[in-house]
Amino acid sequence: MFIPTYVIDWRIDGGKRITRSITTNQFLLNTNRMFEITDTYDGHSTMYYFDNPADSRDGGARMKVWNTPEILKLYVDTDIQTNTITFDYFPEFDTTATTEEITLRKENIAYCYPFNHDIGNDYTWVIYADDGWDMVRLLVDHNYYAVRDLLEPAVV
Repeated sequence: MFIPTYVIDWRIDGGKRITRSITTNQFLLNTNRMFEITDTYDGHSTMYYFDNPADSRDGGARMKVWNTPEILKLYVDTDIQTNTITFDYFPEFDTTATTEEITLRKENIAYCYPFNHDIGNDYTWVIYADDGWDMVRLLVDHNYYAVRDLLEPAVV
C-alpha cells in the first residue's frame, strides 16, 4: 500500500535527502519499507525508511512525516489490490522523446514524487528497486495525482 504524505525530514548518510519546504515535499511512500513507526511530540511520525529492504547494505534512513502513526498503520495494514502497474516513461529523462512503457511490481517501488517537487507538474519521479540491488529512477508521463490513483492509496 502507498501513502501520500508530506516528508518533514529525511536523513540519510549523515545528510538530508530533502531540502525544500514541507509544502513541496509531497511523496508517495511504499508502506512495505516503513519500520519502527513512532509518535513525535508534535503529532507527526518518525520511522526508519528503507529504499530497498531486500538489500542488506541499506541501513535505512530516519524519516519524519506529517501523518500520525495511526494513519500510517492503517495504510500499512491495507492490502494492495493489484500486484503490478504500467507507466509511460521518458527514456534518458528526455520529456521531448517518445515515451516507452514499463510494468513494475508495486512491491519494488520505493517512493514517488513530483518532478521538480512541483505538485502541478505533468511528470513524476518513480524510484524502484530493480530485480538486483540497484535503485532505478524513472521520469513518468503522469502527474503526481495520476500516479497516486494508479497506486491505489485510498483507504476504505
